[in-house]
Amino acid sequence: MAPPSATSGLKEIFGYDASPLPLSEVEDADHIFIVGDPIEQNPLAARFLLKAKFDGGAWITAAGVRPGKTAWFSNLFLQCKPRGVAALLFGVIKRIVESEAYDKEFVERQTKGFDELKRFLDEKSLHEIAEASGVSERLITQAADSLAKASKPCIVYTTAILEENAKEIVKALADLALLLNITKAGLCVVEGVPNIQGAKDVLDEEFDGDAKVVVTLGGVPPYVDLDSAEFVATTQAFLLGDESADVILPGACFAEKEGTVTSTDRFVQKLRRVVEPPKGVKTESEILRELAARLGVELSFEGWQEIATTVKAYKGITEDALEGGVRWGGERLYESGFETEDRRAKLMLFDMRFEPPKPDGEFLVVTERRTFNPAWSLVVGRFEEITGKPWRWIEINPEDAAALGLRDGDAARLKTDAEELVAPVVVRREISKNILFVPDYKTCVASLEKV
Repeated sequence: MAPPSATSGLKEIFGYDASPLPLSEVEDADHIFIVGDPIEQNPLAARFLLKAKFDGGAWITAAGVRPGKTAWFSNLFLQCKPRGVAALLFGVIKRIVESEAYDKEFVERQTKGFDELKRFLDEKSLHEIAEASGVSERLITQAADSLAKASKPCIVYTTAILEENAKEIVKALADLALLLNITKAGLCVVEGVPNIQGAKDVLDEEFDGDAKVVVTLGGVPPYVDLDSAEFVATTQAFLLGDESADVILPGACFAEKEGTVTSTDRFVQKLRRVVEPPKGVKTESEILRELAARLGVELSFEGWQEIATTVKAYKGITEDALEGGVRWGGERLYESGFETEDRRAKLMLFDMRFEPPKPDGEFLVVTERRTFNPAWSLVVGRFEEITGKPWRWIEINPEDAAALGLRDGDAARLKTDAEELVAPVVVRREISKNILFVPDYKTCVASLEKV
């Protein structure tokens, strides 16, 4: 099974759980609507976004709970309440539909479900949506109108949605792209975990946490719930000290194995072995075959030819084509129709209601991951030692900081039911009251005290 992914849900709408637009085409957009913080999380994506802005003069609208690096470069930042992104998208879509700024011909010819969506949007007023999202009616209207007027808009989102009601947000973003005509307006997904698109291409099912025994390859990926698992085994190229695993098997690193890797925008490349793995270290395929053999099952694998004949996305791609790399599905997906039974995409109804945990006298902690490769924790461990700067910190509103006697740079102790974290405080007026932001952490309720 594949780990949780930001593309999950797109298959039901379009035909594939994959980014329809390659990153390289983002730089040609004249208006980019962003959910998440790709400039912080993905340097490659940042390159194309910044090129679009500074070389092409693109307008950037960014949305999120906390203003990060992407917000710094945006023309308009829509700061939402925690769990308010779906409500914001509801408002943007509602404005575009009510002002008839959508592509009527495309919607009628290539989609279904518009009448149901319109009735659904009529159930909420823009005032109610502003209350739910934390973004004013004026800013919602401004964002929707400027996006609809763009000649080449592009929608970009990241795995930050996995901190919220991701499946509903994916439906909303797909609706928005369809209303603007996805063959003209780009929809680009910026993943984080290496080769997660390859895993989604090959594996139809997504892990939902309902398993007693779990074996993960390459470490335990983010956003995987293992609370119900009684036994967890993982492979790691470097010992990361992953406390969620009962057994850690030494696995070969990228330079010690052969295969393919698929990027976040569907580009498939061949991976060649440069050096032999150390004695006793095996590749993931060797580990799986040996494990299966001990369970009385023989696993056979015929290489790329087997993948190219069994995996829908890779059909027709020869091994020779992998030498220089190839993007499956072409540069843009769905230019000649959607991969659905009737070749039409469905406009989806989505739930914008998603209540965050209630602090009840404590703080609501929100987070965003900056890195997704588990091996990065090796660097993290020495980050402060090398740079003299903290890897993790706690952002807090000035009024909350004053009430606790905290000043910028003071050490504070964050306490949850399960653990404690001591880190320096960063006082920011952009952080809402009763909210704390901690990078690379988790969304939870916690108390805070000065050390």
